[in-house]
Amino acid sequence: MTNERIILHCDINNFFASVACLENPTLVGFPVVVGGSEKSRKGIVLAKNMEAKLLGIKTGMPLFKARELIPTLITVGSDFGKYSEYSKKIKEIYIRYTPQVESFGMDECWLDITGCMKYLQKHKTPLQIAHEIRKTVKSETGLTISVGLSFTKVFAKLGSDYKKPDAVTEITRDNYKTFVWNMPVRELMGVGRKTNKVLEKLSVYTIGDLAKADTSALKKTLGVMGVRLQKEALGEGDTYVEEYLAHSPAKSVGRGTTTPNDLTSTPQVKEYIKKLSDEVGAKLQKNNQLASGVALKIKDNQFNSFIRQKALKAPTAEPAEIAKTASELFTENYNLTTDLPIRALRVTAINLLDL
Repeated sequence: MTNERIILHCDINNFFASVACLENPTLVGFPVVVGGSEKSRKGIVLAKNMEAKLLGIKTGMPLFKARELIPTLITVGSDFGKYSEYSKKIKEIYIRYTPQVESFGMDECWLDITGCMKYLQKHKTPLQIAHEIRKTVKSETGLTISVGLSFTKVFAKLGSDYKKPDAVTEITRDNYKTFVWNMPVRELMGVGRKTNKVLEKLSVYTIGDLAKADTSALKKTLGVMGVRLQKEALGEGDTYVEEYLAHSPAKSVGRGTTTPNDLTSTPQVKEYIKKLSDEVGAKLQKNNQLASGVALKIKDNQFNSFIRQKALKAPTAEPAEIAKTASELFTENYNLTTDLPIRALRVTAINLLDL
């Protein structure tokens, strides 16, 4: 990988469910999901462990259907405070190796170790460093990660997705055509259901098909995004990894998440908004602060994003009020019937007042 960027994509395996089992070892070995209330029949599976996955449970599935599928299923509530704690611990491990650690949700990060190799221990290859990070995370936190190692961010993510759990996959300039090009094009980051259907009309079914496709046809059909996706398939994609700013001064309090699967229904979105708002409210109360407004950021599965904000009638730190306002922002500005599925949400308390 000489003269190439050395990029890792680290993905915590079954993050929410793994944390739940780590905090309560009696759950280990049983099918476990993290979700909301089953009694309301509106609760959904936010995350599942490997045992539940192997029995057919899918993220986003209504909890009552999951219960019908597995009567012995164990359901636990989400704890975003605990997730944040573990996420921070793991990122603190990553920054021992490089300051370039870019978060992609709570459980995923890119690391660029190119400029740090000479400072790391001698005689270690990038692959050995990737395994060392994987083992360190496991020994210090009890959680496992899957690591992709490559020369672009998208290929590194393909690597971490390829083999789970607790594994490292290397995609190099020498092997990417045989490794990546046979994968379905939908596996490429940025190719959602809608884009996949458009590409199929152009006879693009694999990442290799995309790499070899007529560029002018891609641009005509998908615009600049089509050209960008082709560059990713050709190994000419983004390699810039941002630096991790652990101690930047907070001018607001926000919590966000990249969802395990695209959100396609209003109950799913509102459940995530509630969980994020609970965490925001708890942080405000801990800081002795009140929010005068709420902002909601939405990112769809084609990586388009927007932010809307609204003033509160009265300053508050109550999670229910924050969730109510964030939900209003969602229903007033987004329609899942006509708009794209959602892949990321962020709820932020703004215009803070100190008590």
